[in-house]
Amino acid sequence: MLVKIGIICLFAAIAITLIVWISAVRSVQIAEKNHPPIGDFLNIAGKRVHYVKMGPPIGRAPVIILLHGAGGNLRDWTFKVAPELSKNYTVIAFDRPGHGYTDVYDIKGESPQYQADILRQATQKLGIKNAVVVGYSLGGAVAIAWALDYPQMLDGILLLSSVSNPWIIPPSDLYDYVGHPLTSYIVAPIISAFVPTRKIRNDYARVFTPQSPPDGFLDHVGTALTVRPKSFRANARQVRGLLRNIKLMSQRYDELSLPIEIIHGTRDRSVPAAIHAKVMKQRVPHANLTLIPSMGHGAHQLATPEIYSAIARLTRP
Repeated sequence: MLVKIGIICLFAAIAITLIVWISAVRSVQIAEKNHPPIGDFLNIAGKRVHYVKMGPPIGRAPVIILLHGAGGNLRDWTFKVAPELSKNYTVIAFDRPGHGYTDVYDIKGESPQYQADILRQATQKLGIKNAVVVGYSLGGAVAIAWALDYPQMLDGILLLSSVSNPWIIPPSDLYDYVGHPLTSYIVAPIISAFVPTRKIRNDYARVFTPQSPPDGFLDHVGTALTVRPKSFRANARQVRGLLRNIKLMSQRYDELSLPIEIIHGTRDRSVPAAIHAKVMKQRVPHANLTLIPSMGHGAHQLATPEIYSAIARLTRP
């Protein structure tokens, strides 16, 4: 009797696993069909880096490099900011490692320093010698790592709603389940397969609170790309390791001498200005801090006049 029950349970587990796997694969196929790659690829260290280039040919205008935040992709920038900047600058928007259509480089989670190195190599492969790097949220941590490790190739950095200093409150437990080696290959496919599209969109929109995303933004960015198992795991692992890496990086902030612009909303609940932007200004006094009253975590889409002004200052001869 016990043997029969065991066999039934085994077949039930196999059936459930197949259902989850098939459903997850189908979800990935739909997400990628609706939002395919929109740029080109570079081979860096044997893996693919996806990027979009807009504006004048390289060498004809200052170069602006755009780095998206946690769970995002380069479409964050191609919605509005990159097309506008491309009128005056050569613009390169990257999918960071593990996101969008850039490959995963480290299954344990790419640190900001590791990501900065990969994207530096990609930038140099494009023939770019100097650039301004703009980083949003976790992408801001990558911009800081770039400035610390490779300052000679940067004209400055712009930190938008950026993670920059150690914090106390840990991220959601979901990151632990999705990023942990023992549970990630179970939890991520289940979420990819069965979480409704409406919830994914609502979660994506919630970071803009108290504002809302611009009309058309959620359709453009492809929120379903975020919960593909590969990207979901990569993002969770990067977030899980971020505090440790920020602590290490922050010990070196006195090395930062290049121009720095900081833009942050005063009502940002995801990355509070009091912990990050204001402390960064104290640690790096020459940085120029612009606080946007009553704005949440959506400065990369809603504070565009301030973004364009900051970039103009960083590229001023």
